[in-house]
Amino acid sequence: MARIGLDAYLSRIDTLISENSLEQALYHCFYLLRQFPKFLSVYKQIGRIYFEMNRLPAAASIYSRILSAEPDNFLNHLTMGLILENFQLIDQAIYQTRAALFLQPENKDVIAIYHRLTTHKKGFAEPRHYENLLTGFHAFSAGNYEKALEELSKYQAKEYQTLKLFYQALSMFECNRDDEGIQILENILSRKPWLQTALRKLAVCSNQQNTLRFSEYLHKLTELNPAYAEFSFENNYIHPGKKYPLVIYQEWTGFQNSRLRTVWQQPGSKIIESGIESLPDWLNLIPASDLLYNEEQSGEENNGATVADLLQLFTTDRKRLLPEEDAFFQKDYFQSQIPERTKAIIQPRPVHQDEQPVTILENEPSKGLDDAFDLLEKSPL
Repeated sequence: MARIGLDAYLSRIDTLISENSLEQALYHCFYLLRQFPKFLSVYKQIGRIYFEMNRLPAAASIYSRILSAEPDNFLNHLTMGLILENFQLIDQAIYQTRAALFLQPENKDVIAIYHRLTTHKKGFAEPRHYENLLTGFHAFSAGNYEKALEELSKYQAKEYQTLKLFYQALSMFECNRDDEGIQILENILSRKPWLQTALRKLAVCSNQQNTLRFSEYLHKLTELNPAYAEFSFENNYIHPGKKYPLVIYQEWTGFQNSRLRTVWQQPGSKIIESGIESLPDWLNLIPASDLLYNEEQSGEENNGATVADLLQLFTTDRKRLLPEEDAFFQKDYFQSQIPERTKAIIQPRPVHQDEQPVTILENEPSKGLDDAFDLLEKSPL
């Protein structure tokens, strides 16, 4: 079994996607997700695959999680807007696409999509208070941080508050108001604990003053990207290293590979459920974002459905089969690969006074784990 760097594995998955081998790429993504259940790059690949396969409920579930960690990336909002448009949730699609427009106000593609969405709404008029957000974000991207603070401070509406506060805090750091910026980012992280850029900024601020807090931030960053195991500091941010951990590469066999799916269906084995139709809800995943839509903004529902209703639809009812034994990559790789060797249990029957009771044979502990290690030692790497 060959071992390759995690970055090389991601590159191979990218190649599969570009070759339209989407199902194969998806199995590889799920294989990695069980080892690194919060690895953001894998989420992005899975989201891209679902979107190209037109599995839109699954894609929406993925992007709602990506937004929890990366709401400052316009492409995440834009893609979520396109997904919501397909469900005819126009208000919610406009809400997401407008966020992309705030972050990329001069992007012609974003402008075109936003214009197309707003034409679905008769008599649509852009609320004037959004001008402060648009101007503030534009000033931030231009490096005019004092102007960004001035405009963002004027914005008091309930919508997009996380984005507003986030960029307000980043502007404060640029204006040497670090204590205020730290306080805002810590407050945001108390509600959105996986916001990656906030973690990167606060890791720098806590590196010297609070080593325990720094360890907490670094641990979360490493979950989002294992390359943070070796990090560096540059331009007041912590950056991941270039060295990724080695993982076992699972060759595709042309059919549903049992190792990629973590399913054993041999006699006496235990089946560990793992389809690819949606994310396994028993993994320790990035939580779904509540940044999808603020229903208080319009006071109305679109065709009787809110984003909260839609997310409920995205949530799978997949059975939680043996989650504690999904040794696959979370606890013990080999235990999940070796079928249990179990002797049949003889059921008891009523015993008469003149006969000896039937002996019930207990499960014999499996030696499969030892066999797996022996096999590995003999296999060329």
